[in-house]
Amino acid sequence: MAFGADGKLYVCIGDSENPIAAQNLDTYLGKLLRINPDGSIPEGNPFLTGSEQKKRIWAYGLRNPYSLSVQPVTGRIMVNDVGEGSWEEINDVTTGGGNFGWPQAEGFSTNPTFQNPVFAYDHTNARCAITGGVFFNPSTTAYPASFQGIYFFQDFCTSMIRGLDLTQNPASPTVFGQNLPGQPIRLSVGLDGNLYFLSRGNSALYKIIYTTNSTPEIVSQPVALTVSEGKTARFMAIATGTAPLSFQWQKDTVDILGATAATYQIDSAAVADSGDYRVRILNPFGTVTSNQASLTVTIPNPITVTIDTPVNHTIYRAGDTITFSGSARSSILGVLPDSNFVWTVVFHHNTHYHDGPPIATKVSHGQFTIANQGETSANVHYELVLTVTDSTGRVNATSVDIDPHLAVVSTKTNRPGLELALNGPLFASPYSQSFVSGIKLTLSAPASQTLNGIAYSFKEWVNGPSPDGIIAVPDTNYTYQANYIMQPCLSSNGLTTSAIKDTLATLNWQLPGATDDTNFKLRWRPEGDTVWVIVDSLAITNESGSYTLSRLTSATSYEWQIQSLCSVADSSIFSSSAFFQTLGICTTVKSGEWTDPSVWSCNHIPTKTDFVRLRHDVVIPANYTANCLSIKYELPVLLTWSTGAQLLLGQ
Repeated sequence: MAFGADGKLYVCIGDSENPIAAQNLDTYLGKLLRINPDGSIPEGNPFLTGSEQKKRIWAYGLRNPYSLSVQPVTGRIMVNDVGEGSWEEINDVTTGGGNFGWPQAEGFSTNPTFQNPVFAYDHTNARCAITGGVFFNPSTTAYPASFQGIYFFQDFCTSMIRGLDLTQNPASPTVFGQNLPGQPIRLSVGLDGNLYFLSRGNSALYKIIYTTNSTPEIVSQPVALTVSEGKTARFMAIATGTAPLSFQWQKDTVDILGATAATYQIDSAAVADSGDYRVRILNPFGTVTSNQASLTVTIPNPITVTIDTPVNHTIYRAGDTITFSGSARSSILGVLPDSNFVWTVVFHHNTHYHDGPPIATKVSHGQFTIANQGETSANVHYELVLTVTDSTGRVNATSVDIDPHLAVVSTKTNRPGLELALNGPLFASPYSQSFVSGIKLTLSAPASQTLNGIAYSFKEWVNGPSPDGIIAVPDTNYTYQANYIMQPCLSSNGLTTSAIKDTLATLNWQLPGATDDTNFKLRWRPEGDTVWVIVDSLAITNESGSYTLSRLTSATSYEWQIQSLCSVADSSIFSSSAFFQTLGICTTVKSGEWTDPSVWSCNHIPTKTDFVRLRHDVVIPANYTANCLSIKYELPVLLTWSTGAQLLLGQ
């Protein structure tokens, strides 16, 4: 976290191994927050409505925003986002509301809804994690003026610091320092104008100075050592000054023959090598002598430490409970008590390591549980370490490795090339990746997607995740398959009905762009029925098709749909429904007046949509206008018009 130039507090929060949360604006996971110093919501945040969490969010779509830096002059803000398997990002979050794409995107993306990083680098050349970044704009410094405004950043595994000139587009990094001491995890600029970094591996804070001194100046003094007899002892000093620099190591103020390098090493130390060591460094402009560093060589360690369980290279699965036990004995003091035991678990990942799960100490045996969530890489293992100290201060340690059981998780779809999201990112199917058995992953299928210009809708999992989208990696290789169907090629406005009769109707459909080899399936039913009548293998000509239904029931409403083969290999879902109603037939059942419903088989006075069949004498009353679609005399009968009566056909 850091205060911005606006006085607001900016807080980075990782996704806590829940990638989907990074896109959820109702949770803080995978976000950069902007809040007032008292925790309240400030004016100017990008999301003015919604949940309290959403109102505090400044930027989202982040995986592990490990550090951030505020440019002290302009207020520009950069977040250094540690990636998962591929990319490390430097993101400009000066303007609120940006979505940086995780988990759908890592590194640069072509998706216009995502904001790309200012700079990103991959994991080649042993690079693994961006663990620090800082704008270099001190008020005073001994560094060259060309370094002003440079954005320095460091990588955990390569122990390298590089610099970016952010006035350039695209920005290209230059190496500032490499081979830094042990796993840097924080980078900052001091009030003295120097860069500082924390070393996790050495548990130390280092200062990087820039000097133009011509005379030698020691910037890293040799340190005291205690080693067992037969072990290696190594002293080192680092100095600045005009080259060439010459070195001469001394023991107890006496020159050591041949010890003229920046380091002095004794490959197999003896008790007689104990003493005080220092180095004289000189060049043509002067000489400087280091501080003394004592070497203490002890007799061989009398402590024997044994881990009885688990044995070396025991296989684990995520979620397993590991039982451990050990013992220690001193050749001088005998069996050492449990109170002298310190157990630790180290989680190794690629070329670096993390703290493992918590474990009891000052015991000879116990248990610990391996997490089933977290790091999903298959290149991992645990190291169980037992360190024992006796009453005289002598220390010895031993360790065993606990290796993972791996399985391959594969994803596929019934249409190769469609994408599924495995633990966040989308991968085109088929896709396979190795994981530790038992580790929990997220697996999801987009509701819709387009492949080669054809739109698809998710239908079902053949074998998929639990309802919450979680899978636990099985012990054996396993494939998860999702099935998709093509979205409708037609909608109801492309369906028409013509030539409607009492028992006939012609159904018409169109599909612009369809070829004449496109096949269709039609289904129809009386409206309200639950059973469809299917008509297969219908053809199309000039992007149009038609089919005539016969033996329909008069005066009945019908529903129909079309399913098309949008390509040779795929069928769509059925289109939306179209509706039509067959015409009615009114036949006389007795003689009488036209306006008497009981005269007609249809039980109503004929209308302009009814066919009329006369089998009896009928009188149209005076001044009445009768209507029908058509009229047919089926027997020698008489139709009589009274005074002022009319008969209109189809009007």
